[in-house]
Amino acid sequence: IVKFPLKKVTALEPWRRTEKAEMFFIHAQATVEMRQGGRDHPYTFKQVSADHRFALLYTTLRDVLPRLTELLVANHLPCAEREKRLEVIVKTREEGIPFDISWIEDLRERVLIECIATRISPLVSNS
Repeated sequence: IVKFPLKKVTALEPWRRTEKAEMFFIHAQATVEMRQGGRDHPYTFKQVSADHRFALLYTTLRDVLPRLTELLVANHLPCAEREKRLEVIVKTREEGIPFDISWIEDLRERVLIECIATRISPLVSNS
């Protein structure tokens, strides 16, 4: 797992399209590596300028790039403006995602209330 601190991202652009996937690249001046090799260990912070390419197999650049660009622009704003802009982005995104009835696992279950919630999944596992 690689994390890109958005403050350190200097470019986010389409790269090329292949038969199987659309691609984009991120130019970052720093990265954070987590769970390298699938093992639990301390995060590795790297201050290296590099390009990272991504292939989109199940979505299109048209769906992904505007959202990523919006987050990138917001993270380069001054702190107070950034917080306000990110709040708007999150609120718009949360309100735009309806509950998927297929998530219900048992026929006896039913929807009682629909509200905004957060699911938190840890990056590490206790084994």
